[in-house]
Amino acid sequence: MSKEIEMDQNTLQPLMLESQVIKEGQHIAIKELYAAGTPKRAIARLLGIDIKTVRRQLKKADWGAYQRDNSDYKSLLEGEQEWLISRMKEVGYNAIVLFRELKLKGYKGSYETVKRFVYPYREKQSKACVQFETAPGEQSQVDWGSAWVWLGDTEVKVHF
Repeated sequence: MSKEIEMDQNTLQPLMLESQVIKEGQHIAIKELYAAGTPKRAIARLLGIDIKTVRRQLKKADWGAYQRDNSDYKSLLEGEQEWLISRMKEVGYNAIVLFRELKLKGYKGSYETVKRFVYPYREKQSKACVQFETAPGEQSQVDWGSAWVWLGDTEVKVHF
């Protein structure tokens, strides 16, 4: 496995772990099953979680939402933010181009990090259609198409 693939997997690891966090309903189910006399091992099997998770939840009085500790978080883009902001307009807010240029400068992060940084700066573009009216007979519209039709035992392509 290449080093680049390993790094991409490591940057995604916290996101994958957060999806496995115990929800409030599961916490309540663990407490109720244990109060009803169900063994911890059976609770773990029923809910598809590890027995250590069951033990940990039983020690807690109440359920608490998961909070990520970002106090020591350092962005990989920290030294490149000014360059990125000035370069974004020149490349039309294209994160792929910015990512390639950052790689040439020695950037070790992932494309997703660059994409998340660029997103708020992009101008919202709407795909609007301008309608206009003309007098009868001035313009016309024709939609062309074709279809295969069976006539008896023969298949014929009809253009309309």
